Amino acid sequence: MGAFVWNEFNTHDRPGAARFYQDLFGWQMDQYAQGGLESSLFRVGDRQVAGLVDNPDPHGKPFWLSYVRVADLDATCARVHALGAKVVLPVTVVPNVGRIAVLEDPQGAYLGLFQT
Repeated sequence: MGAFVWNEFNTHDRPGAARFYQDLFGWQMDQYAQGGLESSLFRVGDRQVAGLVDNPDPHGKPFWLSYVRVADLDATCARVHALGAKVVLPVTVVPNVGRIAVLEDPQGAYLGLFQT
């Protein structure tokens, strides 16, 4: 708990981003659709190393989002508010993966939260 466990690149050009990171690091790409959303996973050999998803802000810049594992996502989200931050993506179930949320800290930085 409390460790970084996942990274996702949010972009408006998934094919271009995929080519760049495949060429840069030799990452391989897997495509999947889940819950009506299409996403991609970067992997090294059999190990998944990062996600590649559509940026939810149509005018936002591409960004990497890191996720930290928590024991109780609901309690953590409540603490986020108590500490002066806000939850910008409420608790969301990712089928066959776990539950996620995204916070914006008091400085304006985003951080993903993950519970299995």
